Amino acid sequence: LKKYTSNKKLIKQFFEQDKMWKGLSLYFSISKNSANDARWSILDRLQEIAADNLRGQCTPGHSCKQGAQALLEKMAYPLSL
Repeated sequence: LKKYTSNKKLIKQFFEQDKMWKGLSLYFSISKNSANDARWSILDRLQEIAADNLRGQCTPGHSCKQGAQALLEKMAYPLSL
């Protein structure tokens, strides 16, 4: 952080993020570590999550826009395209 002291925007962002994490921890008991763990769990299962969304939302009777369906297909089956 010291080498970026001339960049006031970066310093302000750092302190704003710190305040946000403290608030999340205080009000919702969410730590940086648990948020990071959740992020990696989602990323590890992204293909399965996208495939599940395709099966559940992109079926007759459910609204699924063409662009959303195409993106979900790319995420669910990246090697088949």
